[in-house]
Amino acid sequence: MRCWCSTRAAGHGGTASCPISPHGSQAGYTILTVRPVIVCDWSAERRFTRAPVLAASGDRSGPTVLIEGRRAPFGVLGLHSHQPRDYQAGDVDFVQSLANVLGDAVERLHRRRSLTAILILARYLTDFRGVAHG
Repeated sequence: MRCWCSTRAAGHGGTASCPISPHGSQAGYTILTVRPVIVCDWSAERRFTRAPVLAASGDRSGPTVLIEGRRAPFGVLGLHSHQPRDYQAGDVDFVQSLANVLGDAVERLHRRRSLTAILILARYLTDFRGVAHG
């Protein structure tokens, strides 16, 4: 799994990669611990380093949660603030609910693609069968 960070802060659009290791990044730490991770103030954070894209955009705090899939997580969703902040359980629950909706949408997309592939294969096999017996 790869980790990508994205921000839309003024002058800092685009994406950047971040390491997935116990001390590499908040997103990587979230994937490895398989639980929500809260940073209340990056200046006091010691568990992992801040992704350069978050530092460049001036983010000071934020929770991250897993975007769950049936077989494995799809990734991590994080919401960040430019101010240090104490996040409450309801804040994390809100971010997790957004991640759950996103995970469900990705699952539906995967199922739809699988169904489309099956229908195309069935059509091909039916056409082939007609040619072979025709």
